[in-house]
Amino acid sequence: MSNYFPNRNPAQGFSVTSIASKVKERLVNDPYRNIKQKVMLNRTIPSSIESHWANRTYEEYKDAA
Repeated sequence: MSNYFPNRNPAQGFSVTSIASKVKERLVNDPYRNIKQKVMLNRTIPSSIESHWANRTYEEYKDAA
């Protein structure tokens, strides 16, 4: 049974500091980092469904109370 599985080298670990230094270097050299992006929000989005049963006011509940 010992010949069934191939011999493997012992596992090698990795260093988080080496990964972190690579990420920091990429962030420092990122050309898009200092560009201010203008975001426009359109708060009046037209709806394809004009009158949905859930989009009603609470006036009918006030009248019933």
